[in-house]
Amino acid sequence: MITFLLLLPVGSILVWLYWACLPSDVNRKGRWRWIDTLLLLSLIVLASLFVFLAMHAEYIDAGPIWSEIVAVSGAYGIITIGLSIGLILRRRVGKNP
Repeated sequence: MITFLLLLPVGSILVWLYWACLPSDVNRKGRWRWIDTLLLLSLIVLASLFVFLAMHAEYIDAGPIWSEIVAVSGAYGIITIGLSIGLILRRRVGKNP
């Protein structure tokens, strides 16, 4: 539960930034909208899988909050890198139609 509360504000800002930074000359309807939606859904699934694995891993000589820290840090990395790659690819396609 703590992991979700830590991910919610930053994750929503990252998703908003992704949609706001998309190139304006690229068509935001049709096929590209589906690709963006699939990208976001796949990143959510990957981050959720990482959180599940990190929360159920055994950390020797670590406190009870350590699993939360590892889960949130990894999920931030997955979401940030995935959205960055998606934005870079969208901008390249926007320049070369």
